[in-house]
Amino acid sequence: MTIPQAKMQLMDGLKDILSNHLQAALTHPKSDLEINVIGGMMLGMIRYYLQTNDFPSSKEIHQLSDTLNLIFGA
Repeated sequence: MTIPQAKMQLMDGLKDILSNHLQAALTHPKSDLEINVIGGMMLGMIRYYLQTNDFPSSKEIHQLSDTLNLIFGA
């Protein structure tokens, strides 16, 4: 198995685990959109940590929140 294949399998496995935990945590009916979008964001946060070896700063989190609000019109 090549490194890119192993990385893809790892990310797919993480996505499945996160999806299962997210579905169990939701107190309202599950939505495929919610599971996919929130799961993707969680994978992105893991990827960010692995690339930077650090958690995002408060400023970065606020900027992300502002951008999501702009995109989704919340």
